[in-house]
Amino acid sequence: IIAAESPVSFPVLCRRITTAWGMARAGARIEERIRSLCSVQGYPATEYQGLIYYWKKGVDVESYAEFRVTSDAAERRAIEDIAPQEILAAARSILEAQISLTEADLAKEIARIFGYVRVVESTSGKICDVLRYGVRTKRLCLQDNGRYVLL
Repeated sequence: IIAAESPVSFPVLCRRITTAWGMARAGARIEERIRSLCSVQGYPATEYQGLIYYWKKGVDVESYAEFRVTSDAAERRAIEDIAPQEILAAARSILEAQISLTEADLAKEIARIFGYVRVVESTSGKICDVLRYGVRTKRLCLQDNGRYVLL
């Protein structure tokens, strides 16, 4: 699952495993076992705002430049299940073509890439938080005029 869907949020990983085993949901013991197995198997993990994302082995998380999209609404991931590194990779891809955008416009473009037709406040809020995180970690630049650009 991790190799195919990396990066994958812990809740999605648990859902995929419990579904594969015919269980309705993962309880605390099963969740702890999944965490333990991921650690023992050496899958890299990152945390953002309390949510853990697991990565396939050998991925350089700090320079990650890929993002997964889908045209199928049923396959669309919840915004919280998209790792911030993927959101930043999408932002960088958009800014390569658009040069600079305001936060609101960039957030709308990112949401569209990930399959969101309407951008609700919670989706926009998560994306904007990640954009600001990208500025703090020097992956994006926010100019004095309020426009995002690449470094």
